[in-house]
Amino acid sequence: MLRSRLRVLLFSTALGLSAGLVHGLLPLMPFGDNMSTFLPSAPVASAQPFCGQNPACGGDPTVTSALDVHHRVHPGGVSDDPVQLDDNELVTITVYWSLLNMGGQCSCTNEISQSVTIQPTLSGSTWSGTCTGCDPVNGPIYDVVICDINSDSCLSLDNDYRLNVDIDEINGTAPIPCFGNARHINRVVYTVTNISNGDDYNATHCVVGSAVSPVTSTFAATDFGAFECNFNCEAGPSLTITFN
Repeated sequence: MLRSRLRVLLFSTALGLSAGLVHGLLPLMPFGDNMSTFLPSAPVASAQPFCGQNPACGGDPTVTSALDVHHRVHPGGVSDDPVQLDDNELVTITVYWSLLNMGGQCSCTNEISQSVTIQPTLSGSTWSGTCTGCDPVNGPIYDVVICDINSDSCLSLDNDYRLNVDIDEINGTAPIPCFGNARHINRVVYTVTNISNGDDYNATHCVVGSAVSPVTSTFAATDFGAFECNFNCEAGPSLTITFN
């Protein structure tokens, strides 16, 4: 009798363990239409950081980032009326440097940044502005200049300008464990704020129309390269500030 009870007890215990094991595995086992529900989630790789770039400018240690800024009536297409600002706006320029994509744990890491500002001001049909925060001797951001690109034929009106930024390609080296690897420029972010109101105008007849205001207080664009070696009103990506 004792041996019979022991056999029953052992059998029940084994059955219970088996049931528990099966129950524990059930969420991992796909069935029919619910296959996607029961499959375990795969780990998602983190976004690749921005990698340093080497434009190979020879003996020139600096590179140029550029941005064309346009002002137009919303939605800002080339057929939409241009806008002449009443006064000015503020552009914050943030430059980022990081390590090159060299393989291994140090690739594209150790990012640093530095910012400067410029206030493009329109007087008649001429843009002007002086960089605040630039260091013309030591860098790493030496200068920002404004070029007048005149996308329309109205001599007394203007809606756009081009920025060129003179930047050190390399800004220092990384600490341990990546010591000795140089940080190279990887991108430049332009943020436009403090935008004044303006007037739209007909670009064919050069006739001023209605007063307009920017549709939002902040506009931004990023220059991801390739960065230029020359510093002579170089072209880059564009940003359109829209008004209504």
